[in-house]
Amino acid sequence: MFRQGWFYAVVGAVAILLAAMYVLRMISAVLHEKPGPSVSESALDLRAGELAILIPLVGILLFLSAWPAAISDRVFGDAKSATAYIARQAAPGVGSGGLVGTETK
Repeated sequence: MFRQGWFYAVVGAVAILLAAMYVLRMISAVLHEKPGPSVSESALDLRAGELAILIPLVGILLFLSAWPAAISDRVFGDAKSATAYIARQAAPGVGSGGLVGTETK
């Protein structure tokens, strides 16, 4: 199965690992430095207004991660109705454009 192009896969995997190591090292250097003199000890990372926006967004993200059909079924419906709609929109005599089962009569 993976007899061709294995070298590119190895190069890609090594590149991903090196990039991850570089980014983690950079983040560690930035976040673990001591705060400067202009930052007071009472400075908050997130204020109440920011948390009021962030917490519902995180909740929506977690909800949609667990149940993506909550949006996709309402927006797209099922696949058969979508292909039927595409077939109805096709110009007469043009055909289905390669979609199986959507031939117009």
